[in-house]
Amino acid sequence: VTSSGSAELIAISSLFTYDIYRTYINKNATPKQTILVSRCAVVAFGVLMGILAVVLNVAGVSLGWVYLAMGVLIGSAVFPIAACLMWSRCTAHGAIAGAFIGQWSGLTFWLIWAKVGYGELSLTTTGKDYPMLA
Repeated sequence: VTSSGSAELIAISSLFTYDIYRTYINKNATPKQTILVSRCAVVAFGVLMGILAVVLNVAGVSLGWVYLAMGVLIGSAVFPIAACLMWSRCTAHGAIAGAFIGQWSGLTFWLIWAKVGYGELSLTTTGKDYPMLA
């Protein structure tokens, strides 16, 4: 768990520092500035994730439900990304549209199945296996 959390913080730090800060905000950043921004990104991300964890806990959302919901919400991007890598005729617009259409379709069928299959929409019904597999 510790190494996963550490790797995630390093990834967020690097992405923000090099892909956003040094590309768009300060192209001539010194190494000292880059390290400072990197450390600030780690702290900011950690605080934001801590706040999100408290909010989800107070709302009664379990970690298992979050993992299942992530599959529904971001799983639709897998095929378009694979198509971009493996199919020469795949366009960026097609891949982006495919990811969003897949996400909306997955979300729609997930919620419809939970409502029709169990009679209500709640954390309990949306967290069951069958709606997640729809």
